[in-house]
This record gives sequence, structure tokens and C-alpha cells, in this order.
Amino acid sequence: MYLTTITVWAGGMSPPSVRTLGDPRYETKLIVPKAVAATQTGSHLKRSPCNSYVPQYVECPRHVEWIRPPLGLSRAEASWVHSRKQIVAKALGTYLEQLDMEDFDLSGYIGQLQQSNFSNVPTLGFAISGGGYASAFTGTGAMRALDSRLDDANTQRTGGLLQSLTYMSGLSGGSWPTLSFAVNNFPTADEIVGLWRPEIDRLLFQGPSTSIAANKTTIFEDIAAKQRAGFKVGVPDYLAVAASYEFVTGIDGGLGVTFSSVVDQPKFRLHEMPFPIIQGNLITDDDREYFGLEVPYSNATVVGPPLPRR
Repeated sequence: MYLTTITVWAGGMSPPSVRTLGDPRYETKLIVPKAVAATQTGSHLKRSPCNSYVPQYVECPRHVEWIRPPLGLSRAEASWVHSRKQIVAKALGTYLEQLDMEDFDLSGYIGQLQQSNFSNVPTLGFAISGGGYASAFTGTGAMRALDSRLDDANTQRTGGLLQSLTYMSGLSGGSWPTLSFAVNNFPTADEIVGLWRPEIDRLLFQGPSTSIAANKTTIFEDIAAKQRAGFKVGVPDYLAVAASYEFVTGIDGGLGVTFSSVVDQPKFRLHEMPFPIIQGNLITDDDREYFGLEVPYSNATVVGPPLPRR
């Protein structure tokens, strides 16, 4: 499910001590689960018929910009955000209207947003913190409270804020719902909890493995195949395989589903969902310690679905 890139020197002799951005003598390779290497385009999510947890090396797609100077949004993301803000402007107007605020010229405000070619539409984001299942379900509950598709949210006059978001992000456990909503075409919280089947204990499931749950034997068999292929394995592998049966729909816990396939979702293409971003932190021996707690580096890995180069 997670995509990793490595950059290798292909210029002969030894590489220079300082790498220059854009140096053509470097080649970027993409490490993906083997199941991702061959994909089908008949469904909204690219899936693979060869269900395997073993990663393999494939060439990076040439239409994706993997490395670039940090000079604002990429052209592809900026274009997507501009189209998303046209949807947001309408949703924000509907939300503000239900608040029935006095001394606020709503029609004039929305008119100004439109006259600015939607560049003045506020960029709103929703972030779910880390914290395992507690964070995942708490964040999902907050999303439910902000969703105009649900009557309870509209009754409380909070519905519509979810539709006004441009970005949605999640860290660690908070990335589980962020990812799950994205790869499932952004359903309501009620719909997605039905897909998750939270009554199943994912870590200690004892029954026979099915399309919605895996026992520890199946999980260890998947992980062992990865280790035999020469890749390091650890506790995160067990947790990832177990949790995928809950948060990613598809054969064998959505093993062949890629995060990059989010861009193929109808609601993403129509700009009817926020742009998803997931983040993972890594603790190392070099991290600083405060009051007995280690603090991860600030430049932790942040991942968004790769958009085609424009």
C-alpha cells in the first residue's frame, strides 16, 4: 500500500559528494508491492490479480513529478485545488446560509469569491492526529458531525464544513480513515463504518481467513514471503496487513490497491472530495528527548496521491 522511491547513481565511477537537483545521471526507482506492478484499469482503483505482499522494483512512471524544488504547489496540484475551490465556494455558501448570521452580506461575500476566479476561497483543512484506533474513530466521528449528507449534522448546523474542505490529512492512526475514505470514493461515515466491520478484532482474529479478516497464520505467511525476498520485516508489517482488511476494501485486505489510484476515483476527478495527505513519523536514536519522551524529526514522511505532470 505504501510506495517508496530510491535514487541510484547511474553516471559511472563514483557519485559526487553533493547531489544537484535534476542531475540526469541519477535514476529514480520505485519500490511497490508486487501486486501493484501489474494493474487493471477497468475499476476505479487499480488492483492486481497476483495477490502478494512481496515488493518488487519497477520503473517510476514518467508522467509523475517525484522530486522538485519546494516552490509552492506543483502545477498539477494547483490546477486540482483551483477546481476544488469552485465546489468549495458553493458548499461554503450553503453552510453559511444555514447559520442565518445577522449583519453579514452572504451574497456579496460569495460574489467576491467568484469575482476573484475563486482564488480568494479559503483553503480549509481537516487533520486527524495519531493515536491508533482511538484517533481513527474519533476523527471519523468528527467527520460525521461535519457532513451535510447526514441529517444529524444538518440539524446541529455543522453539516457542510466537510464539503468546504480542500485538504484532509492524517498522522499514523489518523491516516487510516484518511486513506480509507479516499480509496473508497469518499462515502459517509455511516457507510464506511459498515465496510470496516469494527466488531472484528483485527489483531487476535482466530477464525478462518476471509475477504474481510485474516488470522495470524495468513498474516505471518504474507510477511514471511516478503522476508524471503530479501526485505526487512517487523511489527509494522503485521499491523499493516491486519489493519488493511478493515480499512482497505478488496481481495486479501486490498493488497493490490495503491494510494496513487485515488486520482482515479470519480469523486476525486470531479473535485467532490478533499485532497488526502497521510503522514508517518519515525523514531531514531538521534531524536531529541524531552521529559523522557522522544520527539520525531520534524521532516517526517508526508505522502499525497501523485498527480499526472502538467
